[in-house]
Amino acid sequence: MMMKKLLWMTVFAFVLFVGPSVQAEFDVTEITEINEINRDSYVVRNEHIYLGGKDGLRIYRLDTGKLVHQLGNQAVHVLAVNEEETRIVTKEGAQIRIYDETGTLLRSIESFSYGHKSVRVTADDLQASFLPHSSQLVLVSRPIGMVFYDVETDQVTLLQNDHPYGQLRVSAQQVAVQSGRQVYMYDVNGRLVNVFGLEESTSSFDLTTDGILVYNKPNGEIGVIKPNEPSIFIRDLGIRGVIDLDDSGTFLSNEDTLFDFKTGKKIYASLQPGRYIFTPDATKFVSFGKKVIVYGAADLNKRIKAIKINPELKQIMLGEEVTPSLVVTRVNGKTEIITEGIKWRAAPDFKIVYKNGKFVTSINGPATLYAEYEGYDLLLNIKILLPPPLTDLEWLESHKASLEKRRTFVGGDYKLLDAYSKVRGPVGKLLFNKKVMTSGKFNGDWIFASTKNKQRVDEIVFSFTNYRRTDITASEVNAVFGKPNKAWNEKGHFEVIRGTKHMEKRYITQVTEHRIRPSQALWVYYDANGKARMVRYFETVPK
Repeated sequence: MMMKKLLWMTVFAFVLFVGPSVQAEFDVTEITEINEINRDSYVVRNEHIYLGGKDGLRIYRLDTGKLVHQLGNQAVHVLAVNEEETRIVTKEGAQIRIYDETGTLLRSIESFSYGHKSVRVTADDLQASFLPHSSQLVLVSRPIGMVFYDVETDQVTLLQNDHPYGQLRVSAQQVAVQSGRQVYMYDVNGRLVNVFGLEESTSSFDLTTDGILVYNKPNGEIGVIKPNEPSIFIRDLGIRGVIDLDDSGTFLSNEDTLFDFKTGKKIYASLQPGRYIFTPDATKFVSFGKKVIVYGAADLNKRIKAIKINPELKQIMLGEEVTPSLVVTRVNGKTEIITEGIKWRAAPDFKIVYKNGKFVTSINGPATLYAEYEGYDLLLNIKILLPPPLTDLEWLESHKASLEKRRTFVGGDYKLLDAYSKVRGPVGKLLFNKKVMTSGKFNGDWIFASTKNKQRVDEIVFSFTNYRRTDITASEVNAVFGKPNKAWNEKGHFEVIRGTKHMEKRYITQVTEHRIRPSQALWVYYDANGKARMVRYFETVPK
């Protein structure tokens, strides 16, 4: 945190639960890469990174990755570095050593004395952090307890060797030590001001600059304790392992994943998996994974701030196929429409289904869409509406397009040249003055007939009655199908029969012929008022 602690190289088990959908990562600028494998401890400051290991202390610039100092040739644990980066504190063997920014050794400490108390520096579990804007160093270990030591005056200002031992964190106003199920809170003078009892032992905890304490449980829940508020706020984020917060409390990481702490969501970015430690000024951060990589933090403003299913999907017309999308607002204020990497589904009522990248509607009424994207679970309640009725011209144009493309009318299950034996339905007949003109099978609103050899469909009869299209005129037919090739008067009664049921009976006075393809004909029958009542569609032009 405000002074990043020593991280002992311990392997922790963790589990992170995220959505199963494919993710769309954004790019983050890589500033430099530091070729360091053996790093037992580290501290990240604004300008440099301090790495302790078996072969000494190495100091690198964060902007170039250049090694500027290498101190010692024995095992070194780097404990703390002050904000100005003028004092570097390490533990080497049974000594604490303090260096200046040039790598010059200022002093070595083997013991601390305060009043009648004296403790030796022998423990390997020693932790240390500088108080912000101060030369005061806070040290904690099991044998020595807690020590406040001023590195400039070389004076011990507090020594409590009966202090409970545990993880140490500091903020601008507080010092926190977690031990078992207790978190002990001290002011910057070492006076105990509060003790928080936790429900169970924590995996780890951290402090923000303004004193917000965040801890995680073994079950992945995150606890948040704010200053001067007695209650503990629990968030079930499923984050396990040792956690780190940046100083502002904006970002949280565990062993290999970076999260937006406000949303609790994983940040899907082009980052090396590892532990992420931010500089105090939050302009850069370091990934400690297989490599040590320094990134620019500005690109993290591309992370998601808000997300929703596109509200344009709230109303979908029955029969419509739509490509769904999400509306994503980034922290930088930019808004994007996302169509890739999303897992979609609909409520299992079969009103709408997701297939081949589209939602397809089948029944009108209310429905619900669900989406999963980068750990977000979203839903949108929608309405599937009946489409507005087509005008007569639109209706005729839709049938013309279907005849040209599919060789059948809109909604027809069979088409010209289909095997007649596959047509299912009762007997259908078209009578003119009680004489059978066409005999076939009634399916849907059509009679499918094979007038030649009973092998292929070569005629389709279509009556407009069921569609309530009672006012279509010859001028509208001609506007869609073109001027007729020929027209003739043919007066009499036609009748449509389905099985044993008489469906329709009309008086006809005129017929016109239009060509769909050069060899195909459409005969349109008109009543005495000049309104179209029925059509016959032929594979070959009748003689």
